[in-house]
Amino acid sequence: MMKNSCDRYLQLVKRNLPCGRKLKNTLLRQIKNSLEDFADEHGEQITMDDIIVRFGTPIELSDTLAGQITRHELKRMIAAKRTMLICVLLACAIALAGILSYIIYDHKRKEAFENGYVTEVLYTYTVDGTPPPEPEGTRVYTD
Repeated sequence: MMKNSCDRYLQLVKRNLPCGRKLKNTLLRQIKNSLEDFADEHGEQITMDDIIVRFGTPIELSDTLAGQITRHELKRMIAAKRTMLICVLLACAIALAGILSYIIYDHKRKEAFENGYVTEVLYTYTVDGTPPPEPEGTRVYTD
């Protein structure tokens, strides 16, 4: 019963901690060690109620630990979230620009085809492998 109660309590605390991954893992290790010491003192049959009486509710403990977060850590977390938001918005803008460019290109191509501006050139070779003569009025540039 002790393992399940401690794991559940740790999960609830982890869910409510508003800090970065490194700090959160450090705090959770400390809480886990405290829970294991508490379990050793009081036997293996501790319940969630026993843990709450000793440490407080998971939300209370999370709030207490959140008060210990330094200003530097808080600024770093905000900067990381801001950077992530900018990257996501930039990726969406690039994808949208690509999609719009393709739509415009496809529309122009379709419009040119419908208006007869697109010409298709077919080159056929004669039986002996030489190309046919150029049509009248065309200029052929050679080096």
